[in-house]
Amino acid sequence: MKKWWLVGLIIILMVVGLFIGNYFMQKESFSVNPSLPLGVKILLSEETTKIVKITNNENSEQDFSLYLNNFEGLASLSETSFTLQAKESKEIEIFFKDSKNKVNVYPGKLIIQTSDLQKELLILLTIKNKNRIFTIDHDGIPEYSNVYSGGKLGIVVQISDMEGENLREIKTVYSIRDFEDELILSDQTDITIEGSKEIEKIIDIPETIIPGDYVFVTTINYNDIGSIEGYIFTVSPKLT
Repeated sequence: MKKWWLVGLIIILMVVGLFIGNYFMQKESFSVNPSLPLGVKILLSEETTKIVKITNNENSEQDFSLYLNNFEGLASLSETSFTLQAKESKEIEIFFKDSKNKVNVYPGKLIIQTSDLQKELLILLTIKNKNRIFTIDHDGIPEYSNVYSGGKLGIVVQISDMEGENLREIKTVYSIRDFEDELILSDQTDITIEGSKEIEKIIDIPETIIPGDYVFVTTINYNDIGSIEGYIFTVSPKLT
């Protein structure tokens, strides 16, 4: 009986040891809030500020360095390097300003680094025209939620005329960009809209696309007034 008791104790200790080891292996040396992609929307010639909180999860101090990717002339940081003591947090301001006077979607990243870890916060900056005629909304189609190289992306595009039930012929451009703002593909469609219209887009994802994060962008230019909206999605490796 005593032997079985010892065996049971050993098994319990092994399970507890595995749990503790797994906990510490999964624990990251610092955390970033928000952890999900940061969506920023401003009007032409306007500006705004967003806050990102960084927390040192270690029991010792850490040196941090930060920089923005793909936002030259559009965004800047309140600080680019600092030291956090054990368990200390710091709020960093990101200042966004439209300096290009152009309706557009700008995908980019905030990169946070220490000596042993790098994290990336995805940022999607959308600059809109306050006089835009159309609003654009995107929703993913559930059956296409798993997007992979060589697969398909399914998006419902909802376009609404802010000026009422007018019959209009418009050109709509659909594109996919990566977070280096490289164009992956583009397609133009002429549509007729009266008030609002829902369009289901099924897009073939290239076999050669690299797994990662991308932006699906819908652009409308009507009477030289632009409307634009982006939708972030992830391409996973193709299962073999």
